[in-house]
Amino acid sequence: MRILSTKILTESQKALLRPLDIALTEYQAISVSYLAFEPARKFDYYLITSQNAVRSLLAHIKGCNDPEFLLSKNAFCVGKKTAALLEHIGVQVAHFEENAADLGHYLAKHHFRSSFLFLCGDMRREELPEILNDHGISYREMHVYETALNAVSFETDYDGYLFFSPSAVKSYQMKNPINSGMAYCIGPTTAAAAKNAGMSVRVADSPTVEAVLKMLVQTIKN
Repeated sequence: MRILSTKILTESQKALLRPLDIALTEYQAISVSYLAFEPARKFDYYLITSQNAVRSLLAHIKGCNDPEFLLSKNAFCVGKKTAALLEHIGVQVAHFEENAADLGHYLAKHHFRSSFLFLCGDMRREELPEILNDHGISYREMHVYETALNAVSFETDYDGYLFFSPSAVKSYQMKNPINSGMAYCIGPTTAAAAKNAGMSVRVADSPTVEAVLKMLVQTIKN
């Protein structure tokens, strides 16, 4: 079985696939560059939907004159790993959900009077801002990283594809036709992008690389 991963996997992640008889091809479908930014001074909480935004925030904290102020704000975020990374750099997490829509609805119910600094990338999804706008929640959006699509053409038709973001689906589509291979996706928005491209999809139980790999293993074994 031939599998294409749109992300270079770590050795520990690839170890999850070793029980399988597969030929794994890896490449970086997208690349990220962090942007310099000047955070607003008046807001109640950070609003963060990706680990890349946390890494950009950390780079800013290391280079700024007032790291204590930036570390004094708590955060609402998407994903267990994003929450863990925030805690690791010293930002307390007030609450997290596993997807942006659920987080938006939580804020609309419990924190509609709070103000937020939304740190995101230039290709962020629309779900969260739409919910915030619909409920009149105050937020300021700042792009703190940029995503570039690394379009690569492949001669091989693969039996399965590992997608970890909607941008990765778009990147793959740019130079490759869609075949009958299954798309194993990290979450519902990525799955929607793959499905819209004409692929059959499976969605991981949680939005982590490891969950995608475990889903692939279970699917093949069954």
